[in-house]
Amino acid sequence: MSNKEGLNLQLFGRKDAIHILEFVEKYIDDIKLIIVNCEAGVSRSAGVAGALSKILNGWDDAYFKHSLPNMLVYRTILVEYFK
Repeated sequence: MSNKEGLNLQLFGRKDAIHILEFVEKYIDDIKLIIVNCEAGVSRSAGVAGALSKILNGWDDAYFKHSLPNMLVYRTILVEYFK
């Protein structure tokens, strides 16, 4: 964990992936669209969205064609899901 300008920054990990997966599982039957956003809206959100698309739709191509998914986030979510 690092501290930059008073921010408590932390690397994405298993617990984060589990929280995302539990949240999606809780609401998946009641929703038609998932919007993913992170502070910068670039690689972490693309990593989460790509992993969820792979899990829920079986594909993630668009996330790799049009953005640069954070691979740590992407892989951590998939590893936790497929355990």
